[in-house]
Amino acid sequence: MKKTILILLLSIFVISCNNNKKVVKDSIVYDVEFDVDYNNCGTDPLVSVGGVDFGNESSVKAGRVASKNGYINISKIEADIDLSALAQRSDFTGDWLNAAFYAVSSKVQPIKADYCDAEYENVGFCQEIDFLETNGQKLFQHTLHLADAKKGDQSYQFSYTEAASESVCWQWDEMQKAAATTDGVVSLVAGEEIIIDPNKPFHMIVTFPSDYTNMIITLSQQDGLPPITVFDYSSPAYPGSNKLDMSKLKDAMAVGWWFTPSYHNSWSPGACESGPPCDPDWYKDSGGECSHGTLCNYTKDSVEYKGGGWKLSNLKVTAEEEI
Repeated sequence: MKKTILILLLSIFVISCNNNKKVVKDSIVYDVEFDVDYNNCGTDPLVSVGGVDFGNESSVKAGRVASKNGYINISKIEADIDLSALAQRSDFTGDWLNAAFYAVSSKVQPIKADYCDAEYENVGFCQEIDFLETNGQKLFQHTLHLADAKKGDQSYQFSYTEAASESVCWQWDEMQKAAATTDGVVSLVAGEEIIIDPNKPFHMIVTFPSDYTNMIITLSQQDGLPPITVFDYSSPAYPGSNKLDMSKLKDAMAVGWWFTPSYHNSWSPGACESGPPCDPDWYKDSGGECSHGTLCNYTKDSVEYKGGGWKLSNLKVTAEEEI
């Protein structure tokens, strides 16, 4: 009998280590794989097990990918994120370029004609979670969309990095003031101590309780420093956020979530969608040196303009089932 049990346990272990998954209690840890949806600059994003490379100054690979599988009843997501290729250079601000790590809830893979999200009008509607959307590597937004239709209820929080202090295009004093006085704003700098350096990879963990009444996102990087929370639905959100019907999150978990990371310039946190004043109004949109960053490399009048990119790696999701 003991021999039979041992063989069974070994069989479970072998099966679990195959197909990029591992059994953990009642859930399974999956290494996420991707298919390319489209590219913006002529070169596809480079996909690998647990990751996507959207390029760098030498070769921009802007576009979007979709996970090969959806995941039901997720309890944890973790990944490494590298935004170093969005660092400001003499010929590149990086501003208004969005390194978007997000997921949408759908019964089928959200790719090509089946793509859906919570905001864009020209695609189908589905629930959406934005674990990270960026304005270059300076401003981050973390958003939980739970609604009945496009541009519906959402709860969001902001975080920002020390890179904003190095640019005349960002109002650093106003950002620091907001972190001290406004709900839903987190500084990734503590005095002279940098908590998250956007020029180095950092680790993200997303957790959900079993009843799906909350979502927490933490970032970590430096040895000896604890993770910093950049989104916690149970905490006060940024002004303008909605109180959400969290039963919609539980319902969406039963449908399944697909990861759809992208790199684009169609929207970034801090955008003036209805004209000034913007909210948050931290960017000096004065043109000149405060111009938008270049998405795709190109040459004009014998001058070469180069863009950036970002990398997602070691993406693992703990869930009850994949579809």
